Amino acid sequence: MPDVFAEFETAISRDADYGRMSEDSELVDRATDIRLRAERRAGELLAEKHENHERARGGGHVRKVLQSATLSDLDITKTESSRRQKLAALDDGAFEKRVATGARPTVQ
Repeated sequence: MPDVFAEFETAISRDADYGRMSEDSELVDRATDIRLRAERRAGELLAEKHENHERARGGGHVRKVLQSATLSDLDITKTESSRRQKLAALDDGAFEKRVATGARPTVQ
């Protein structure tokens, strides 16, 4: 999972950067749309792993679960995980509104 997301994020960032440099707002909008949808799906997967006890919690006494993975094992920061899970928690209408504005959820 981490390699696929890393490669995907690199490609999307490159497309968005190219769109900004060439002042192609349509390309930037498409790249933003794709990135938000991918981040939402990643958040859904992270939440599923947590619910199924397939993701270990970091810090303190860690209860080892067969085939559990920490965020660092997945090459994901706590901020990225939080942002993605917030996107995943949005209902479809709120998510589509967020995609339309290109806004990312804030992490507190």
